[in-house]
Amino acid sequence: MTTIEISSASKTVNLHLPEKQLDGARDFIIRVEISSSTAPDFNFLGVDESLTFDSDSDDWYVLEPGLNLVSFTETRA
Repeated sequence: MTTIEISSASKTVNLHLPEKQLDGARDFIIRVEISSSTAPDFNFLGVDESLTFDSDSDDWYVLEPGLNLVSFTETRA
């Protein structure tokens, strides 16, 4: 698990995911602690790849002030 501490909402946070390996999927657990009164925009970015997410909600990655836990597993397309 990786912990990211954010104390300002003035900039967008871009989280660059590790390079995709040929022999498997990636699992992610990210703990984001936001101490500002509003949360910044938050983006997940791939290395030389486009990312798509399957979710019941379009705003699953919208973070809020306080503690945010985000986890997801990459599956085959």
